[in-house]
Amino acid sequence: MPVKYVERKYEVGQKYLVDEPLAKHFGKNITISKVEIEYFSSGTDADVYYTVEGNEHEEFGFQVHSIFEQGLKVIPE
Repeated sequence: MPVKYVERKYEVGQKYLVDEPLAKHFGKNITISKVEIEYFSSGTDADVYYTVEGNEHEEFGFQVHSIFEQGLKVIPE
């Protein structure tokens, strides 16, 4: 069965709930802090960076179309 990717346009300040049980920040709210201009510029670097609620000083990243991304749930404003 082919994987169906969620297509999103990320912008700084967007908030999501991490709903991927295997993710390091499962169950936490995150805020997008930086988006690379060109996705897939490198096979190993992150495409989108975020901070975790309660720890806004440390930045983490993920690649578009990763398992982590598929587990993000939009938090309504």
